[in-house]
Amino acid sequence: MGYIAKGSITLDTVNDAYTVAMTVPSCMIHADFDGSNPQLDNACTYITVLRGDKIMPFNCTSLLSGNEQIGISLTNTNRTTYLLKITSIPNNTLQGSVPLSITTDDGYITQVSFSYTVVRESTMLDWIQDWEGGKTKIGSTYIMTPKLFIGKKDQFAQYGPTGSNPKNDIMSVPGLTGVYIGPDQSSTGIYGYKNSVEIFHLNSQGGMIGGWDINNGGIQSKDGFLRILSDGHITATNSSGATIWELDSSGNAKFANGNITFNSDGSAKYKGRIESSEGKIGGWEINNLALYSTQVGINSVNKYLAIANIQSIPTNNGTWDGNHLSWVRAYGGVAMYYTSNSDFGFIAYKGTSKTFSAGASNYIAGWNFDGDAMWLGTKNNALGVFTASSGSITFGTNGIRGYKWRIDGNGKAAFSGGEVTFNENDGSIFGWLLSSYRISTAHAALVSHSSYGGLFLSAQDISGVSVTSLASTIQNSGGIFMYANSSKSTLVSYNSDGTSTFCLSSNGSNYIAGWNFDRECLYLGTKVNTSNSYTGSHNITIGSQGIRGYKWRLESDGSGAIAGGKISWTNAGVVSFASDVSLAWSNISGAIGNKLTKIDANGVYTGTVSANNITAGTITGSTIQQASSNAKWKLNSDGSGTLAGGNIKWDTSGNVTVNGSITATSGSIGGFTIGSNRIGTTATSSGSGGSLAIYDDFLRVGATNGYAMFGDDVIPSSAGGAFTAAGRIVNTHPNTYGNYGFDQANYGLFISVSGGTKNYGISSNAALMAPAFINTKAKLLTFSGSTYSIDFSQNNIILLYYNNPNYSSIDVTLPTESSVARQFGLSSLPTDFAATVIFRVRTGSKRIILKGIYNQNEGTQDYAMEQGDSVMLLITKADGFRYQILNYTS
Repeated sequence: MGYIAKGSITLDTVNDAYTVAMTVPSCMIHADFDGSNPQLDNACTYITVLRGDKIMPFNCTSLLSGNEQIGISLTNTNRTTYLLKITSIPNNTLQGSVPLSITTDDGYITQVSFSYTVVRESTMLDWIQDWEGGKTKIGSTYIMTPKLFIGKKDQFAQYGPTGSNPKNDIMSVPGLTGVYIGPDQSSTGIYGYKNSVEIFHLNSQGGMIGGWDINNGGIQSKDGFLRILSDGHITATNSSGATIWELDSSGNAKFANGNITFNSDGSAKYKGRIESSEGKIGGWEINNLALYSTQVGINSVNKYLAIANIQSIPTNNGTWDGNHLSWVRAYGGVAMYYTSNSDFGFIAYKGTSKTFSAGASNYIAGWNFDGDAMWLGTKNNALGVFTASSGSITFGTNGIRGYKWRIDGNGKAAFSGGEVTFNENDGSIFGWLLSSYRISTAHAALVSHSSYGGLFLSAQDISGVSVTSLASTIQNSGGIFMYANSSKSTLVSYNSDGTSTFCLSSNGSNYIAGWNFDRECLYLGTKVNTSNSYTGSHNITIGSQGIRGYKWRLESDGSGAIAGGKISWTNAGVVSFASDVSLAWSNISGAIGNKLTKIDANGVYTGTVSANNITAGTITGSTIQQASSNAKWKLNSDGSGTLAGGNIKWDTSGNVTVNGSITATSGSIGGFTIGSNRIGTTATSSGSGGSLAIYDDFLRVGATNGYAMFGDDVIPSSAGGAFTAAGRIVNTHPNTYGNYGFDQANYGLFISVSGGTKNYGISSNAALMAPAFINTKAKLLTFSGSTYSIDFSQNNIILLYYNNPNYSSIDVTLPTESSVARQFGLSSLPTDFAATVIFRVRTGSKRIILKGIYNQNEGTQDYAMEQGDSVMLLITKADGFRYQILNYTS
């Protein structure tokens, strides 16, 4: 707790920028020598609560218990200012306090106390103490009497009604004008009357003169808006308790509703405009010609704004010439000035050297510029030339140029003293010539022609050879070239004698070191790519029809022959032999004879070799199967087959039938992937990934904006909280715009149940928690204009507040049927629609009137609600749309 203007105001600073203010934190109460007759007129204080500079409404309650024997009264004005008065105190104590609780509407709570000290009379004279107060006593040097009136009486005045004068004594006589000295019903003092009407009084409780109240702390106007306190504090407030102006005992002052403040340290603050012909503010001198400090000067006569590099004001022969512009040129700085049409601009100096000038002359850090160029060193704005010396650069209308480099405005450029040049259609880089379709030197050319592109390399000078003659020139003189046109791509090399060492072509003959090749064959000698044919001697062909040489061949279908065909085999695996027979049939052993199938007229036999040594089965043609009448597996020539005794089958289209279980670690079926412990697309418990994912303990189905998840625990770690869930439904589909004329709505779960005697959407053996569910969320609705917004689909507990200072109440018409339907995402309300809503008026609000509510007797009426009142309404459509009262608490 700190004190400002001690004895006048106490500030209790708390968090959230709240301040509790009391006009006086304590008071002194005068009483008789025995503690009786306490003077309580000044035992009072005004209490306000501010947040920053704004006065806030609040509640103030006493924390006194019955043991203190202190009587108080506590009244307020619009809950912004409370007047605390002490009405009685015990006569056996010399000090005490009144504890108070302060509570604002937004929940700030604190406690303050108003203390008092009793000062008992101890200076009363003995002869006064001996006086019998009910009698008049005249002594040698004094007169003591209980009542005294000095004045006159209007003889024509009439008596008024009995008790019309509060003194109920001699002053009840009408028409008295004068001064009365004596007691009244509660105190003793001096009272002035004009025709029996009191115009002033001074007594032990204070005084009143001309509408001013007087107490031991000071004087104040009768309405309390202006107070002059004995400690030197003067304050004026308005009807809301806000300070209009204030002078405190420390020398601080506020005027113009706080927009002008003066502090005891001499500082001041103005929120409005200041007008003065001259003066000094914060170190700045002001006169009718200039505004200036030591370094900065603004001069309206000499027309400049200047910042000079000086530490003190220079003098000219002991006289200050007051010219910041000349100091910039003498000591350094920047300035903006206008002397004439030929002398103006923005300048900067470092010492006495100019570093920048813009205006009548233009100059930046050594750079000069005029209407067509900016240059360093010597200006040169001519096309096709470099600057004359190193370090000279010109940016001009004809381009940019420096020492041995230039970029001309006509599109031409040169660098490295001309070693690199660019013209409109061609150029060169250190001997390489550039054109729109060719980069070349004497022995190399890279060409991008309209009909082909290529790279040409030659030992001869080809810089002057045309594009169309490059290939023929290299063929005659040697070199290598690679090019591509619309018909083929070719890489070929030539010796200087015109012979070629290799050729690669996408269409035509290809060769490397004697081997030729084309798109279907690689061959040595003469190409032979015909089935069942042989090449000539020393010739070999590797082609699309197989591999073949002199009297041997391997066909592409798997058949073949060697020894000029004496030994041959088919693609079915049948091997045939042919040789001269020099033995009679009877001399051939049985082991060989049983293999012979035929002897021709020339004594040549042919035979077959069985495959009995293939123990897994027999091979007949292109069909492979187990050697059994009831084969357990078969690979058919059309691509179909069976395995596992027929329990696994597949046809020529790839359709597989499996009579049994499948064990696999991964795979894909019909677009669904199979991975480790999952089927479907990859998904995580946080909700990302996959439209369908089935895990051993987790299932997810949906897309990006909406999905459902079920599993062991599907709550993401980002949700927080010590809880788990076996199911989660997410719907974040963008759905804020539509052409239906009503609000767009998203549902997390849409349940349709019918067909039973009773139908339930959800059955649970545990409590249901839905923070966003209708009937569980409250909304504060503050009326500040003619329009307001309320959505029953999101909140059904509505806290109302209205405090417009210009009106005592506000009429509220609740939403129409179409508006309510739109809130619930419906085009119209069904006939069985029903919802309940609770309205409660917040503390501090003015009257709020709900219009057109059906009462218990089915008639419509308006319900006026004061602060603290509440109503419960039923919204139905069954017998016509209406708001029906269920409960009204005031």
